[in-house]
Amino acid sequence: MKKKILSIGLASAMLMTASGAVLAEDQNNPSVYVDDALITFADQPAVIKSDRTLVPARGVFEAMGAKVEWEQESQTVTINSSSNTTRIILTIDNPTMTVYTFSSLLNADKNEVTLDVAPQILNDRTMIPLRAISEALNANVDWNAEEYKVDITTKDKPESKETLPTLSLVAPKTEVKADEEFDIYVNLANIKPETWVSAVTAGIEYDKENFEFVSSALCNAEGTVIENSMIESNSEFSETVLKTVAITIDEENAASTDGYIMKLTFKALSDKTGSFSLTNGYHTLVGVGYDTTLLLTEGEVNSYQFEGNTLNIDTTPVVINAAAAE
Repeated sequence: MKKKILSIGLASAMLMTASGAVLAEDQNNPSVYVDDALITFADQPAVIKSDRTLVPARGVFEAMGAKVEWEQESQTVTINSSSNTTRIILTIDNPTMTVYTFSSLLNADKNEVTLDVAPQILNDRTMIPLRAISEALNANVDWNAEEYKVDITTKDKPESKETLPTLSLVAPKTEVKADEEFDIYVNLANIKPETWVSAVTAGIEYDKENFEFVSSALCNAEGTVIENSMIESNSEFSETVLKTVAITIDEENAASTDGYIMKLTFKALSDKTGSFSLTNGYHTLVGVGYDTTLLLTEGEVNSYQFEGNTLNIDTTPVVINAAAAE
């Protein structure tokens, strides 16, 4: 019973991530990546002010594993690193950023940094400097002027993800006709030993004009649908991305080996060829987070959630060739 309660609690949190469409960013705003994951901002994108990139207080740094707190009365943002060894304090309209580096619970070095651009409120959102904070969190920041994007590489990014649990898309049938339904599967490799799949969140990017999402379901490694599961999907998550979540407490029938873990059914609306791929982005909308995640359960109470740097997402597209109906 403990295992079932834990699985429901953790997986239900993942289930919430399918709801709520996310607004697209204006193409004039710089794109931001954290360890190769594109950060999509809910309502206020990143902006350039005096040659410095400002981003909403939450999202980017939460994707880096940090905790972000806002104190309304003092107009102060506090950021604590994932290891709790660095604390950053910023105040709206104050160009001084204070950084505490803890050597122990009670001892910390204090460093005050003068920012080129002070934190500010823009469209009711707290905007803070991207590079200064990222570097204070020991991350590397690269600006690509040609592509107008910022690449942040954290100290936690693994050199290789080959041995991590790996998700990819597989289509047993790639030749379909217009008006025909077909299946695409989320495939898992490198499953953690002695665990079973209790939840999957999948972001699927595809051409919505020529293909229609029909349904999704959790399945076992052979592709058999698990009847004892819960499903929620949002085909309008963004202009090009479907977000779908499936959870189960049915250990007996759940996938416990490498193979299929989720079945997605689509319908070809025309004779156009199209591609489908998993997405590895991060959305700043509250309760959303990473597009694609995996929850594995072991024993009575142990569950492991894989996302970001702990999950390898193969974004190689699956190409579906459609033809006119006879």
